[in-house]
Amino acid sequence: MESLLPRVEGRSIASFQNYIQQIRFPFFKKLKPGTEINLDFPFTALVGPNGSGKSSTLQALYGCPSGYNVAHYWFSTAIDPIKESGGEAYRYIYKYKPQGYSQPVEIAQKRTRRANDPDYWETARPLVRDGMEPMPTPFPPELKELRSLTRWKKMEKDVVYIDFRAELSSFDKFFYFGTYTKSNSINSKQDFLRRRSKVLKEHVSQLESTMTPRTWHGRSTRKAEYLSKKELEWVNRILGKNYIAAKVVEHDLFNNNGYSIIFTKSGSSYSEAVAGSGEVSVVNCVVKVLRAEESSLILLDEPEVSLHPGAQKELRELLFHVIVTSGCQVVMSTHSEHFVQGLPNKAIKLFQYDDNSESYSVINNCSPEQAFIRLGSEVHCNKRKIYVEDILAKAVVTEAIKEIDSEVLSLIEIIPYSGGADTILNNLLVHFTASEASTNDMVFLDGDMRKCVRSHEIEGFEAELKAGTFINQVMRENISEIELGNIDTIIREQTGRCGSSFALPLNGGNADNSAQELEFKLRMLNVFHEKFHFMSAHTPEKLVWEVATGNEPLNISAIKERFERGSYKDKFRQLSKEEYGADTSSREIFELQKRFLAKRDRNSPQWRRFKESVRLLIQAEDLSPQAAS
Repeated sequence: MESLLPRVEGRSIASFQNYIQQIRFPFFKKLKPGTEINLDFPFTALVGPNGSGKSSTLQALYGCPSGYNVAHYWFSTAIDPIKESGGEAYRYIYKYKPQGYSQPVEIAQKRTRRANDPDYWETARPLVRDGMEPMPTPFPPELKELRSLTRWKKMEKDVVYIDFRAELSSFDKFFYFGTYTKSNSINSKQDFLRRRSKVLKEHVSQLESTMTPRTWHGRSTRKAEYLSKKELEWVNRILGKNYIAAKVVEHDLFNNNGYSIIFTKSGSSYSEAVAGSGEVSVVNCVVKVLRAEESSLILLDEPEVSLHPGAQKELRELLFHVIVTSGCQVVMSTHSEHFVQGLPNKAIKLFQYDDNSESYSVINNCSPEQAFIRLGSEVHCNKRKIYVEDILAKAVVTEAIKEIDSEVLSLIEIIPYSGGADTILNNLLVHFTASEASTNDMVFLDGDMRKCVRSHEIEGFEAELKAGTFINQVMRENISEIELGNIDTIIREQTGRCGSSFALPLNGGNADNSAQELEFKLRMLNVFHEKFHFMSAHTPEKLVWEVATGNEPLNISAIKERFERGSYKDKFRQLSKEEYGADTSSREIFELQKRFLAKRDRNSPQWRRFKESVRLLIQAEDLSPQAAS
């Protein structure tokens, strides 16, 4: 069955009501002060090690809407008091755009000490020191429902919070944690459950004819409700079952307030005691999710518990379904690759330990491959090839990735492609275009190959091409013959290739190959804008030369003063002659360049810009023509 993910990707965030756009943490639990999480996709997966703050983030989100409070999940006890340090109050700030208001607003939730309530959280005035904007004044009367004089009111939104680790049926709660009084007829938990199950069966039968709660010795069965047709279809789809009915029964007959589930197959029925915890959690999740109000915030904590991979994938489809049909916002914490596979980078938030602050920070755009490594997965991790122009380019890209996320190097093979940029364009651009197999391979050219075209100076279809727009079928049907005649010029101008025409692998034997050739060249433009990326630096030599600093073992400042003229390649060549003699080799020049690279100023603007260009490369999303059309 086709996934609903493309429909989720096609829905604009602006179409969601009271959507939480961002949550940030000036001071909150184990998260690094100032951590921001941008929720710019309606399905968000929080990934990271245990104890990194994923559940804390879900609890904070839970406390955002009116009527909900983070203290429902995080509260102080005598054994585990909540301790604040340095006079800092625990607080977090969330941003959303109120329905009927043109601008997003920020609301601060702050823990405030009160003698009668050690876990009191209040909506605080704008915290200017945390970067919040003062309240706009004066304000029109129509805003009185959204704000008071001093602060914005909490958003109005229903919340569904499901912690799959705590999803236990009445049977499991009693069997694993319950207590009972022994008697002549009850000498074990099994005896207790056998007797009470008889009562439960009678109550369920009676509730089929009347909805009045049934009682027994101070205990009661409050409700027995069949799943709807739609709910049952999703349960069967997720579990791979063929139940013809399922009934959720609320009761306290097993000495706890909870529920039992009775499943019916053709000719037989049984309860959760036989079905297992995974089926119970799925039924509970399906019911809560499908019965959620429109525009609800749905929070799930480790939904993979007790579910096999196929069930996890189908559960994800259910969540996509309520996003598309009901405008719900979904955020989950997970350790499962099956929930993050195929998601756009902006949907995955990676929690990782920060040694300097001894806390956890968050990477807001994380590729599924990066997440797989963090999750300890060895599948779906085929190495992505990144082709560069030479060995120095490989060296600088490698060092940048080490600083960004060193573990990503195990997913990537950086390959110097001999022959220069023209050869790369001729060979790899044609190869990628002709290949029928999908690939994540990329090309990372020196910045001097980047071509800037001002599209407002060009008219019609040529403006679309030169602006780098993907060419879809609708556009192709509207291309005039005159514009098509300029396709070779457009390709040369966009790619920067100044040599002869590309050697195209077209089929021979046709009297007229013009249509086939045109189709191939249009695809080439798509592939070029999808797979060919550019360094922020003009050349790796220039980058390495300019970011190097220090006096030992090389006096970099003195060297730069002596070699002010000439190209950066010439500077390294001349310096290498001084260091190694007149007969210097390319290997010795490269060793010298690596010494400069090791002395780089990691905080220099040039190096930081370069790292950003590398980060965008390794986290590049799927920009296929199909996705763009």
